[in-house]
Amino acid sequence: MSWFPEEFEEALRAGAFTPRTWGICYNGGLDDDQADIVDMDLRDFWLAIHPDRPYPLDEQ
Repeated sequence: MSWFPEEFEEALRAGAFTPRTWGICYNGGLDDDQADIVDMDLRDFWLAIHPDRPYPLDEQ
């Protein structure tokens, strides 16, 4: 899956993961006001797939 980190990075930068969409895909349901949980989850996920690169949204 060498393509996945780049695709995931593009999705992060595009804002594709809202609390609602991330909750449906991963966390079992989140409200729109739970963006902090989504941010923590996405950072953990990024670290697991690309530990040698900074989190993309920190570079903006």
